[in-house]
Amino acid sequence: MRHPTFTSSSRWDLRPAPRGLCLPQELLNTRAVGSNISDMLETTAGANSWADAALTLWSQQTGQVDPQLRVDEHDLIQLREVRVQCNAWLNGYADGLLGAGQSVSVELARDGVIEYRPTAGGVRGLAALINVELLLAAQTSTLARLKTCADAACGVAFFDESRNSSRRWHDVRTCGNSANLKASRSRRRD
Repeated sequence: MRHPTFTSSSRWDLRPAPRGLCLPQELLNTRAVGSNISDMLETTAGANSWADAALTLWSQQTGQVDPQLRVDEHDLIQLREVRVQCNAWLNGYADGLLGAGQSVSVELARDGVIEYRPTAGGVRGLAALINVELLLAAQTSTLARLKTCADAACGVAFFDESRNSSRRWHDVRTCGNSANLKASRSRRRD
């Protein structure tokens, strides 16, 4: 079994979203932010390193078999598009499935365990799993807690564990402090 050594969310010291919701969170957190945080999907090597860690984490959190999907050069462009679609969908700017037309195989074992795996490889398999996890999270009312930071310059995906699901920033000390300071200065000027 592979062990995730470095996930995209660990760049922000974030705990992964629960169960399979960690996979869309991990995809969203691959993007570059500012000049210090690089895009993990910039190269096929980076994308495959990310996919290895993200799918290992997903497998550990869901109990599903790690499909060990690989990304090639053609997949890289599509994977970035799926990331943009996922962000737009999560923030209410788009409808539909990510990377539409993908499918998963679902099996119900005698012990009642449901096993699911992608029927395609590469980005098509990743998109299929992400769609399933978004669907499962929507059905269990946990999807609303997967958010992106309200700081437009940041946009980090985080799982809101607050009691009333009211967090707006991935880190109130950095992004939240900056926004609150700007609002305070604006009020003083008025």
